[in-house]
Amino acid sequence: MGKGKVILGVAAGLAAGAALGILNAPDKGSYTKKKLAKQGKKLADEFKEKLAEKTEELKDKAIEKIAIAKEKISDKAAEMRETVSDKASTMAAKTATKANATKSRVTAKATTAANKAKAKTAAAKSTVTDKTKAAAGKVKAKAATAKKRVTATAKKVEQKVNEKADQLKETVDNATSSSSSSSSASDTKA
Repeated sequence: MGKGKVILGVAAGLAAGAALGILNAPDKGSYTKKKLAKQGKKLADEFKEKLAEKTEELKDKAIEKIAIAKEKISDKAAEMRETVSDKASTMAAKTATKANATKSRVTAKATTAANKAKAKTAAAKSTVTDKTKAAAGKVKAKAATAKKRVTATAKKVEQKVNEKADQLKETVDNATSSSSSSSSASDTKA
């Protein structure tokens, strides 16, 4: 069950309990109606305030999680770049060592092999760097999209809650007006 439904259920239960308590109290009808209207308004205001707080809290948590995800992704991309760079450097060093060991026997072949290895290493490093940058760009774009969706959802939830609160307030006001006119009619008859 969603938090919004729980909050709405609790608010409705509180309003109903307050209304029944006030209606069963041994006060005059007009005084009871005033108490009921005041209590209804108070509950609606409290409900709006709590909902706004929860909405802001959820929004803040979502933004925080997105920031953490961005940071982790950035760290991982940097780590991958460093690893690739280290491996490329290691491969280049090994190739150079082998070339130096065989240089006396096959100088021409060793030079050619070393140049090919360096070219392949550079190409591999370039390819991996490009792919890493592309992946990081996609992740950042997805994180931005997720942030927009979360913000939009939070706004929709806030709007729906405000509508429900306004409806509740209108219902209480209508009940108060209805009770007020009924009491006036019965007071006039008496």
